[in-house]
Amino acid sequence: MLAVSRSALQSPDYTPRRTKTVNQDSPVLKNCQTAPPDLPDHLLFQALDFQVAQAHAQLKATHGFLPKDHCEGTQLAFKIFEAVKAGAIKIAQQRGLSADYHPEKFHLIDSSEVNAFVFAYYSDVYLERGMLGALARYCRHKGVELTEELIGSVIAHEMAHILQSSATRGLPIADRLSPDERVRVIAFKRNAEIDADRTALLILDAAGYSGSELVKVLEFLKEITQYSTVQAVALYHPHPKERLVELEQVLGSSEIITPNWTAPLHPIFRLTCLLTFLANYIRDQGPIRL
Repeated sequence: MLAVSRSALQSPDYTPRRTKTVNQDSPVLKNCQTAPPDLPDHLLFQALDFQVAQAHAQLKATHGFLPKDHCEGTQLAFKIFEAVKAGAIKIAQQRGLSADYHPEKFHLIDSSEVNAFVFAYYSDVYLERGMLGALARYCRHKGVELTEELIGSVIAHEMAHILQSSATRGLPIADRLSPDERVRVIAFKRNAEIDADRTALLILDAAGYSGSELVKVLEFLKEITQYSTVQAVALYHPHPKERLVELEQVLGSSEIITPNWTAPLHPIFRLTCLLTFLANYIRDQGPIRL
């Protein structure tokens, strides 16, 4: 049995709320080649809690988080988050998800990076200041208005990952994955991204926002993406051009939007990533006793 000391797993000043646990009796877990034997849930998630808390603390120390009252722009961002959060909670309730899957807190990172993300198994949303600035510049360049819906579309996509439990940040996929597992993981993750766009449309509608602005977000991402559609085949994120095609088909259809949450949530993806992380964590930290 793997043993991890309590002192080594003490979280920094804040730990984002975890959304769920892993079923240790899962046949996929038992058959996964990266699974350590007799691994108890509480050690697995103590290690993950520590990893995420450390990442949160590093973001805070390196860049800092902008408070809601920092300026008019931050006030607007927090307002949009709360509106989209209410929409996500409505969708979660419609899908029968417990309150554990409701988005929790919003962290606006004082960084010039163009990014937004959530941590795997956690319910906080992180948005980098650079994303807001880049969106504003893009809108000025195109001569269009920077709307609440545009910013809300970015946040809604991340909240969709919380509802799906399909986020992967914090669960690095290492060389321990077999080639077959890696192919499956890429397929599941790419499906999850497409599905998160569809789910974001539902969240935006429930929040009282127009989902059509999500198209502008993808057009913006298409312009700043550095890799080709061919290169995207080997990546976990589909190229924005592919996502645009899928989204425009949905928006142009009269059918009811029905995201297929089961497809990207195949457990071999989640558990392989999680167990790979834990194996690397124990390798790096060494065998420490409880």
